[in-house]
Amino acid sequence: MSAERFVRALDGARWNDAAALVSPAVTPGAMSAESLRRVWLGIATQIGDLLELGDGAPVDEAVDFPARFERAEVTLRVVLDDAQRVSGFWVTPPKPKPYDAPAYVDATRYTETALEIGAAPALPAILTRPVGDAPAPAVVLVHGSGPNDRDERLGANRPFRDLALGLASRGIAVLRYDKRTFAHPRALANVRITLDVETIDDAVAALDALRAQPGIDPARLFVLGHSLGATYAPEIAARAGLGDRRVAGVVMLAPSARRVADVLAAQLAHVAAAARAAGRPTTQIDALGPAVAALAERRLPADTLLLGAPAWYWYDLDDRRPVERGRTLDVPLLALFGGRDYQVTADDAALWAEALAGRPDATVRTYPALNHLFVAGSGPSTPDEYQRTPGHVDAQVIDDVARWIGER
Repeated sequence: MSAERFVRALDGARWNDAAALVSPAVTPGAMSAESLRRVWLGIATQIGDLLELGDGAPVDEAVDFPARFERAEVTLRVVLDDAQRVSGFWVTPPKPKPYDAPAYVDATRYTETALEIGAAPALPAILTRPVGDAPAPAVVLVHGSGPNDRDERLGANRPFRDLALGLASRGIAVLRYDKRTFAHPRALANVRITLDVETIDDAVAALDALRAQPGIDPARLFVLGHSLGATYAPEIAARAGLGDRRVAGVVMLAPSARRVADVLAAQLAHVAAAARAAGRPTTQIDALGPAVAALAERRLPADTLLLGAPAWYWYDLDDRRPVERGRTLDVPLLALFGGRDYQVTADDAALWAEALAGRPDATVRTYPALNHLFVAGSGPSTPDEYQRTPGHVDAQVIDDVARWIGER
């Protein structure tokens, strides 16, 4: 079938053959041979070579292939149009193992309700609400980059479920939802995906939905973003509105402060160094360097795919100036960083601290032992850690966020 031929062509470096299977309705250049080459190299950079491809299973408008790579087991999702031509391609985690709640979760102190949020097609969501009659402060969780589910699952880690259950155990309601790129990939096949489409519009809609729920204090709504969601959480808060729609505060877990190309270059350098230390080749990582350099100089063609996204998407992020937005946002801010985080680093923490200096309603804190997912560990963090070492968001982070929200 065309979905399997597409994956086999990618794995065999037959970029032209893979591009020939792409639907003509896809934005020109978005899935060209060169763009697909960069996507596959980006996957290999993160999780190594494909070792085994399982049988495809139809799922709605897509076909899912269980795939075992050198450093991770994932699902390759190939989205097809009505003519069985390829209109999208995603890498998603496999079916999760049962969730093992951390000690800080008390299941007697909350209930969970299924909701839908956002414009059609709506996004499935879960509201985790503290037990009791008093109106509760409430948080909307905003994902990092990529097609994330409501738990922001990465390997065996589910940081958003940890946050939701941990905060709800401490009297704070939490709304989390499947990201649009995860829940409805086919609906986005021919859409020019910007940060608004991918993240901001749905986060604002989630705040509106949360505000209307019974048992929620509408005057104490907070945005809590992670990674990409943290970086642009101030913009989400600003877009949410003023007056009765004004948010009470913003929590940023690992917000970036540097230019996008600088972040990508530093991440590739870190991953390459880790590969060399492990005795693995860096050819595929090194091959992405020229494209990142071209992105930094804004001379990468707009429709060229880099790490799964077209250049114009990266340019859109670069134009938004999140640190300036955060500096001028007139709501309390809490910015937290992991000291072992190689994706958002001490350089970002320093830039945020400088921007927020002198504001009594802004706090910046770093946890030395935590990685990008705010999970504790030791030694240099790498992409392998997320797959190899499952863990939970550190209890101190849960307590600090709950205390900060409770004071407002």
